[in-house]
Amino acid sequence: MITFSPCALPNDCPWGEPTEAPRQIRPGMWFVRAELQSGVALSFQRRFVVTRKFPGFRPESNHWWSDDGDMAVAIATFPDAFADRDCFWAYHKILSNALWEKRFIGVANLCHRTEVHQRSIKYAADNKRFFVRSEVLDDDGETVTLRVVRPSDGHAVAIRARRQWALENKCYSEAEVSLLLVAPNDL
Repeated sequence: MITFSPCALPNDCPWGEPTEAPRQIRPGMWFVRAELQSGVALSFQRRFVVTRKFPGFRPESNHWWSDDGDMAVAIATFPDAFADRDCFWAYHKILSNALWEKRFIGVANLCHRTEVHQRSIKYAADNKRFFVRSEVLDDDGETVTLRVVRPSDGHAVAIRARRQWALENKCYSEAEVSLLLVAPNDL
């Protein structure tokens, strides 16, 4: 277990002046809300741990990890510093960003079945924010179309995903379903 040294908040915030006092989450990690953006600032020690956990990932800025992308990777690296809701947001933000930015693909692959993923599932279940696989509608060997149902209200939709991933999982979060949706109406 790594013990992080206390250090000062970096003073070169690229998001403008803070609109509220930065909040230290843990030693070497602060939440900052500024004029143009919010996110976390990470110390050198923290960034080093991120690099070891997710080799190949490069943030847009050294110290400053914005809430529109890089902050999700910080949460995935240090999930014990955040609430289940934050883990849910981070895991699905990483999956979403992996569709648009290559630098998130490795992170998305490495996050599967980690603590951030497990806590995301827990949050979804606790808040009835998940769908359950009902039946396979089409299987071409590489991808499948599934009918999934939300148990809380019976809402059913069809999603299309890579075969192996889709069949390994029985439950899908609302975020996953929205990314994979092919038929939004009840089936």
